[in-house]
Amino acid sequence: MNWRQTIRSIQENKQDAFYLISHASYILRTGGMLWAVDPRLTLENHSAADDSLSADLAGLQAVLLTHLHVDHYDEKLINTLAFNDILWLFPAFMPSEQQETWKSRLKNCLFVKPGDRIRACGLDIRVSDSIHYDIFEGKKVGVPEIGYRVTVCSRTLAFPGDIRSYGTFPEEQKNADELFAHVWLGRQAALHPRQEMIEAFSRYFADSKARRIWLTHLNDMHRPPADRWTVTHAECVREKMLQIVPGLSVEIPEPGEEMRFSWE
Repeated sequence: MNWRQTIRSIQENKQDAFYLISHASYILRTGGMLWAVDPRLTLENHSAADDSLSADLAGLQAVLLTHLHVDHYDEKLINTLAFNDILWLFPAFMPSEQQETWKSRLKNCLFVKPGDRIRACGLDIRVSDSIHYDIFEGKKVGVPEIGYRVTVCSRTLAFPGDIRSYGTFPEEQKNADELFAHVWLGRQAALHPRQEMIEAFSRYFADSKARRIWLTHLNDMHRPPADRWTVTHAECVREKMLQIVPGLSVEIPEPGEEMRFSWE
């Protein structure tokens, strides 16, 4: 993606939409307001944006963070935006020393946990648990994570997070207008994806009964090929979802481009 081109679109356009600025990082515009979930820039885009990032994102009002993996949690970006008037939501499981750091540097930050509800910046935000764990070689592998369900302009957007175990889709995340599903089909399995994992992922998110599902978490070049999910994997998932629920709206967003919401 071209950062300067994307920023021009974010600043100049008015329709409700979102922009995928990294493989699972979102800047959203709803009701004329900008907010973000796990904003993170690649090194290339940091180079293009560093001198003007604070001005580029001057309209950003809220940032929701899910967990502390480096592909979702960009300390450099947070520090650069520290003087902007932004509400930051951090997971409450963040280590206490990091919490104290951000409390001292940021104008407005909260540390949230599953079950919390925050009404601010025109957003009605509900915090949920996220299943960022799987069993690999007999051991539980993963990290703590939270998900978000955001109601704005009478519409609902669901961000379940990096789900790794596909049991029963949680009731509190169902029936969203827009749902962001992060493709993951097994550990070290990207070169030889298993059909049973494609089936499990597809059924899990099809059961969300979302009006539209966006498939993201693709082409993270920091991952080795065996753990790197691509558009090809997402297309396999979309095909399976449409077999399960014919007519379901399943999309693969283009990084950096404006993606209009279903109500536009």
